[in-house]
Amino acid sequence: MSQQSGIGHTFKTLGYGLNLLRVVILNLVFFGILALILLVLLHQPRLPAEPASFALVIGPSGELVEQLHNPVGQALRRMEHFGRANETPLPSLLRGIRLATHDPRVKAIVLETDRFSGGGMPEIDAVRRALLRFEKTGKPVVAVGRSYDTAQYLLASAATEIYLSPEGGVIPTGFGIYEPYMAKLLQRIGIHVYVVRVGKYKDAVEPFLRNSMSQPSREQWSAYFNSIWDRYIDEVSATRHLKSGALMRYIDQAATRLEHSGGNLARYALQAHLVNAVATRPAVHAILRKLVGPHGKDASGFSQMDLEAYLGHHPRSFVPGAGTERIALIHADGDIVSGRAPSGEIGSKSLIRLIREARLNPDIRALVLRVNSPGGSANASDEILHAIEAFEATGRPVVVSMGEMAASGGYWISMAADRIYAQPTTLTGSIGIFGIFPNATGLLNKIGVHVEGLGTTPLTGQFSPLMPLSHVAKTLFRVEVLHGYHDFIDHVARFRHMTPERVNAIGRGHIWVGSEALKLGLVDRLGGLQAAVHGAARMAHLVHYRVVTIRPKLTLTEKLIIRLAHLHETALLGNWFVQSSGMRSSLGIPVPVQALWHTLKGEFGFLKSRSGVYAYCLGCRSALLH
Repeated sequence: MSQQSGIGHTFKTLGYGLNLLRVVILNLVFFGILALILLVLLHQPRLPAEPASFALVIGPSGELVEQLHNPVGQALRRMEHFGRANETPLPSLLRGIRLATHDPRVKAIVLETDRFSGGGMPEIDAVRRALLRFEKTGKPVVAVGRSYDTAQYLLASAATEIYLSPEGGVIPTGFGIYEPYMAKLLQRIGIHVYVVRVGKYKDAVEPFLRNSMSQPSREQWSAYFNSIWDRYIDEVSATRHLKSGALMRYIDQAATRLEHSGGNLARYALQAHLVNAVATRPAVHAILRKLVGPHGKDASGFSQMDLEAYLGHHPRSFVPGAGTERIALIHADGDIVSGRAPSGEIGSKSLIRLIREARLNPDIRALVLRVNSPGGSANASDEILHAIEAFEATGRPVVVSMGEMAASGGYWISMAADRIYAQPTTLTGSIGIFGIFPNATGLLNKIGVHVEGLGTTPLTGQFSPLMPLSHVAKTLFRVEVLHGYHDFIDHVARFRHMTPERVNAIGRGHIWVGSEALKLGLVDRLGGLQAAVHGAARMAHLVHYRVVTIRPKLTLTEKLIIRLAHLHETALLGNWFVQSSGMRSSLGIPVPVQALWHTLKGEFGFLKSRSGVYAYCLGCRSALLH
């Protein structure tokens, strides 16, 4: 008995020891992970020292945006692609140029455009104006690029000097819109799209119904693109001191001239005075070295600092005496959808929550809503409109600042503002509405799938892509769309002090450029974000104030990912991400099938409204400057 008791005691002691060891190991792992998280969050990367004299190197990467559409996704992409992002935040760019303008150590700005893929004209114009203000201090801006496309050249044309690689060229192809029209394809594969639209210019549904662009659509887009192309030519010609018509002659005569001169694009651009010199990168560095001095012991480089490091030396700080009264700035950027949504989309609940936060803060004396949206769900747009009205009901002004576009649903959420600012090239209007329901019954039948069932009412299962719409369902759907359009018209008439007949005349889904929208009474002023902020301050009778940006709060996990990405830029952590991403191309799907899938996914991707009713401008997605 005593022997059994001894064995039991031994096993009991062993079990206790193993359990204690398990607890210790788990605690060590837990506290180790916690310490790593704190280390990542609190670690401040070592910044390079600021030279006594240097050039600030600005190299926008990807698309120029007012706020990152997906900060976490951008961070992960930077880790995967060794610091290269596909978006560049405009505020950081402008702040860097503004600081450099008044910094005597910054002797020049070097503008590298090779990784810049484009953006809206208002965003590019804001950078151009900032560069021109820098040049007024007597300091040069030097643009360097292998080649310059439409967007890159618009940005570079604000530079004091433009250098082009001997193997490159200047190729401004202009503006346009090209959409895939899929009526024949959808018919062939058995997908039927039921559409109700109000307004002959509401062309968002045409790719599903036609095999070519309609005449009203061609008419409105031609007017829009011609308008912003004329402005593009004026801006480039003014800063490059080109004669009237010189840029169009350069484009029109390119094929003939190049054919007779051996096809040297760089020489052709130089002869047309579009660039100052054709030079290799080492030759440009030699010129910059004479301007700002060498880069330490590197005889081949020049004294420089990139934008991110420069901003790291100049963190934002509270300005004493600026006053406690504040103007709230909220960005509404992307397609409008119901519910919550991440950055890059306007989720009705997400945006309403930010507006409510501003409304409940007594220090907020005015609200500036920066809208950059082609629209989306009509119901979600209306919910946001009511949230803006609730803010105005407190007696504080709301000012809308339109970015590159505020069309359809984007205009819906803007129209209640006390004052609307647009830029001359802003794409707005598109006051119209449509409803769309795709039905895949024909496709399912082709592959041997047949849907059958029963329901308690004639409407059961009707609003499903697996069932064709009945006459009753179509009637209800049509009535809802028509009611939505009349609501849209009535709202515009009430807020913009027009008659419904007048709104209908300029509505019908027609898009307008900002300068025309001003004449039509759809906006109140022409100006950018800064003009809107000043206007809000005057309306709220503010002299000393601060502008605070209200944005969605990041979770601890999101902050950790972003911080890791930032640390990765100064450490070799990227290999694992690059290697693990190989699974993306391992599905073995034929390329034509992939192409078809991505086309359909892209075209139907905006269909996220539960009601199927949209205030959306499909073509606006293609109207960016690239």
